[in-house]
Amino acid sequence: MTGDLDIKKHARDLERLIQERRRTLALPEMDHEIGIRHLAYMCRCVYNEQVSGRLALIWIGYVQGVLRAGGGPNVEELMQMMRNARESD
Repeated sequence: MTGDLDIKKHARDLERLIQERRRTLALPEMDHEIGIRHLAYMCRCVYNEQVSGRLALIWIGYVQGVLRAGGGPNVEELMQMMRNARESD
């Protein structure tokens, strides 16, 4: 059985994915809302606990959506990342 999502782990995994795929993402490097650097920054804010609770979940959902729209991970890949970030009971 799986437990709650470890949002900090998921944020780290998303930032790692952003860095690995930065050359293939159809996203600008430095746009304040959808830029690769900004998305990575949002992930860091979550795993460094500068943003927590519901806001952290909203930020991670935003990052996932922008990444998907920019040719990033598909829904199945994102679901697998979330499964990997679940804490075991």
